[in-house]
Amino acid sequence: RLWVTWIDGQHVVVASSTDRGRTFGAPTRVTTEAEEIDATGDARPKVAVGTAGEVYVAWTRRGTRPFTGDIRFARSVDGGRSFSTPRTVNDDGLPIGHRFESLGVNERGELFMVWIDKRDLEQALADGEPYAGAALYYTWSTDGGVTFAPNRKIKDHVCECCRIAL
Repeated sequence: RLWVTWIDGQHVVVASSTDRGRTFGAPTRVTTEAEEIDATGDARPKVAVGTAGEVYVAWTRRGTRPFTGDIRFARSVDGGRSFSTPRTVNDDGLPIGHRFESLGVNERGELFMVWIDKRDLEQALADGEPYAGAALYYTWSTDGGVTFAPNRKIKDHVCECCRIAL
């Protein structure tokens, strides 16, 4: 099954194909409430499929200031017919840049998310210390996206506009 995700107005939607993309089923809304979604050419929603057929979707909800946002997530356990209420995955609660997420599932069904995060830049600026770029943060779930581990930093001083792949 081939899955695609895109933005329709202020909603994230998914659809799937069982004939290698020649046709697709009716799209399903991932977001029930309208959101300001960051959907520029290099910041599109991501979709991944779990080992038991779960459908995971991640995207960035645009913040109120330029270049800010939150990493959002929803999951389907019924083959993409319905999705959980979307939630924010970055756990700092700061109105800063959390963007350019990447989403992946390993062979054990563990879900991983990685993104560019500016929480350490904001702290360094407040402390009067230099800080180049942003940081790379991640989280993971061992229960199919029901819960996520606390956010962890992988590396400081990463490029704030590079894209991540898993």
